[in-house]
Amino acid sequence: ETFDAARFIDLAFSQSTLNRVIKANIPEAVIPIQNFKDEVHAAFQKRTEKIQFCIKMTIAVKKT
Repeated sequence: ETFDAARFIDLAFSQSTLNRVIKANIPEAVIPIQNFKDEVHAAFQKRTEKIQFCIKMTIAVKKT
C-alpha cells in the first residue's frame, strides 16, 4: 500500500488504545496528539512511502 502522512496518522490512531483516547475527548491528550500529527507531517515532507502489512489471523474449527 502506498501511504502518506495522513494515512500513517490514520493507521496509528486506528489502534485500540489511541482510538479510545481520541473518542474519550481527554483534554490532556489534545496537545500531544497535535504534536504527533505535526511531527509526522514534518517527517514525511509531502512524500509518499510504501508499506506492507502482516496480518495475524486466528482460525478456529468448530466440531459438528
